[in-house]
Amino acid sequence: MKWGLTASHVRAVNRRRALTATLLFAVLTLAACTGQFVYNRLDFIIPFYLGQRVSLDEPQQTQLKAAVRGFTAWHRSSQLERYSEFLRGLARNARRPSTREEVHASVETMEGFWDDMIVEVLPEGTRLLQTLSPAQVDELLESFAEDDEEDYEDYCEPPPPKLLEKRIKGLTRSVKNWSRTLTDEQKGVIERTARSMKLLGCASLESRAQWRAEVRKTLATRADAAVTRERLRALMLEPHHVWTEEYRRGFLGNRALIIDMIAELDGTWSAKQREAIATRLNDIAGDLEDLARG
Repeated sequence: MKWGLTASHVRAVNRRRALTATLLFAVLTLAACTGQFVYNRLDFIIPFYLGQRVSLDEPQQTQLKAAVRGFTAWHRSSQLERYSEFLRGLARNARRPSTREEVHASVETMEGFWDDMIVEVLPEGTRLLQTLSPAQVDELLESFAEDDEEDYEDYCEPPPPKLLEKRIKGLTRSVKNWSRTLTDEQKGVIERTARSMKLLGCASLESRAQWRAEVRKTLATRADAAVTRERLRALMLEPHHVWTEEYRRGFLGNRALIIDMIAELDGTWSAKQREAIATRLNDIAGDLEDLARG
């Protein structure tokens, strides 16, 4: 079975990935919601969310609302069906074990969905970001720095045994959300993976600070839109270039371990567990199809 990394699994690997400090992140994060009530109200929710991050003047608010309407229309008309087809394919293959290569391909497909959203939102997002004054840029980035202070308390300050315990519980809960049940053998696979993964809380925060500094530098140059767009594109699609070496190595290593875990677990599922996973995949695909119909 090609059991891909959907939202809960991506967060397990990528929870603190340095893509969380601009308007672009807000648009992409909220646009990825699959709840119909939320999704159908993104035209209101995203501007409201950004209003908590940075004080926009009236022309900027108008520009933001127009950009969000365009993005959500594109996402509904062209992306939701892609996601649904992908999940239906995973569900069809749920009756057999998958290889690590198949799991890796599924992960890359989902990462590609994320990258496609970034590419789509970048032109309008860049135009809006370029209208921000230096004070507004400071306000926006400072709001994300404040998030880091909270994350420090959760992911850097606690002693390693506490962080490991939290990771084991989080991974176990994420997997069980799909399979419904877990055997002792499967719990052992999850715990072994958690113990092998690097604890990267402090390194993540350092890399996020470096990423924000590069965003600040890019916006401070006041270059033409094309140059700024390319710089932001690189920061969004290839953030690892500004990560610390410790975080870059640890992130890639943890990602590989998660893929290994999924492939190993996939060889242990019972028929009942496979059916539960397939049903969950089809349910999510159906929700996405409903959203695409409006």
